[in-house]
Amino acid sequence: MAGAKFIEHRGKRILFIDMSHCELDEIVHAVKETKKLISQQPLNSVFTLTDVRGTIPSSSITRVLKELTAFNKPYVQAGAIVGVDQLRKAVFAVVISFTGRNFSLFDEIEEAKNWLAQQ
Repeated sequence: MAGAKFIEHRGKRILFIDMSHCELDEIVHAVKETKKLISQQPLNSVFTLTDVRGTIPSSSITRVLKELTAFNKPYVQAGAIVGVDQLRKAVFAVVISFTGRNFSLFDEIEEAKNWLAQQ
């Protein structure tokens, strides 16, 4: 089930955004939860871990995720995204570079959590 919650990993508080294996309506639900949680945090204080494994991309999903990224920009210090396939990694890399955001792409959740713990 899609959703967002804070977890702890190696002393770092991380907002885990689970969108794995989700359809658009579930992702919209997760984005609403995420926005609510993030907006209650101090600016530039949130570390996010977004899991999109098994989610089939579409233009609607991309639009919703872009809106979330724009909304959370003032709050997020660093973000990790898990589950981006090889084809889309190049696109994400360009977006990350263009926006100047501190995001990294990972294949495994543990790898992403470890990276966030070091930020």
